[in-house]
Amino acid sequence: LSSWSPGTPPTRLASVTVSDFIGRRAERHGAPILAVIDQAEELLADPGPRWNHRQRFIDMLRSAVEQHPQLHLLLVVRDVPGALLTSALRSGAFGSTPRHDVAPLSPGGALDAVTGPLAGSGRSFGPGAADGLLADLLTSTLADADGTERTSLGYSVEPALLQVVCGRLWQSLPADVQVMTTDDVRRYGRVSTALAAFCGHAVAVVAEEHEMTASRLRGWLLQTFVEIGRA
Repeated sequence: LSSWSPGTPPTRLASVTVSDFIGRRAERHGAPILAVIDQAEELLADPGPRWNHRQRFIDMLRSAVEQHPQLHLLLVVRDVPGALLTSALRSGAFGSTPRHDVAPLSPGGALDAVTGPLAGSGRSFGPGAADGLLADLLTSTLADADGTERTSLGYSVEPALLQVVCGRLWQSLPADVQVMTTDDVRRYGRVSTALAAFCGHAVAVVAEEHEMTASRLRGWLLQTFVEIGRA
């Protein structure tokens, strides 16, 4: 509830149910109420001491949807746990919940995602520049286990990785560059640099949440997932 209402002190939300929270807003606004929960698969994590709390929260979500027709709830889940969550919610208001699968982008879709946002911005990609960015992304993410690189625009593209790379390109590109060349893409949107910076930031954030150093967490990740994988 704090994430849905960041300006409200948590102490005022401690005893508020989801239905009560939505109901107060429904009284003040006649328009639909849109709510999103990302990583909702965590609601079905391995049973443990907090399982009863998670189950209670799922029940509160179901009750809120049943009691407030204005509420439109979007649950974002990953592929594998998504089926488990669907099963857990397959009753009451969740029984007819539509599901929309977001698949990786096709090469054509990825190209549209790269070039489309520039419409009306005064900027554009020069010949081969957008294709070069995608090829660089595929080279970085489709390497074989032995380090052999494969480049082919026949593969699908993960939207999250494309967003990371394009975000860094827009932030790094000088303001006076209107038409991006292949050299501009390599200089300001290098995929390996963008992905390394993104992963480094993610490691630092997680390390801080668990009161440990980033180098210690990075070492554990390498030892657990990289060195064992090579063995």
